[in-house]
Amino acid sequence: MNNLKKLRKKQNLTQQQVADAIGIGMQAYAYYEKEERDPSPDTLCKLADFFSVTVDEILGRTSEPGIFDDARIQKSEIQSLYNQMTPEEQMYLLNSARGIVYAHSISYSNNKNII
Repeated sequence: MNNLKKLRKKQNLTQQQVADAIGIGMQAYAYYEKEERDPSPDTLCKLADFFSVTVDEILGRTSEPGIFDDARIQKSEIQSLYNQMTPEEQMYLLNSARGIVYAHSISYSNNKNII
C-alpha cells in the first residue's frame, strides 16, 4: 500500500481529495496508506481507476511500477476510441498491439544476446 502514498503525492493530492473521489472516508483512506487496514477488492478497483494504474501496481506486485507512465493515454480516451470501433477494427487493434509487443520482445532478446 506504500504505492498509494506515492501515487497520491505524485498528483499533488490530499488524502481527503482521494477519499472523496472514490467515495470513502478520509480516515479509512489514511489507514490504507499506513497499511493498518486492507481495502476491499471494490475499493482497490476504484483506487486503480482513479490513479489510472493496475491493482497490481497499487499492491506492489509489479517489478517496475509505473514503467509505462510516460506512454500512458488516459483510460477514458482509450476506452472511448475502442468503443467507437467495429468488432473487426477492435480485433485488428488487438492483433496489432500483440504484434508490436512480440516484435519488441524479439528485438530485446536479440540485443541482449549481443551484449
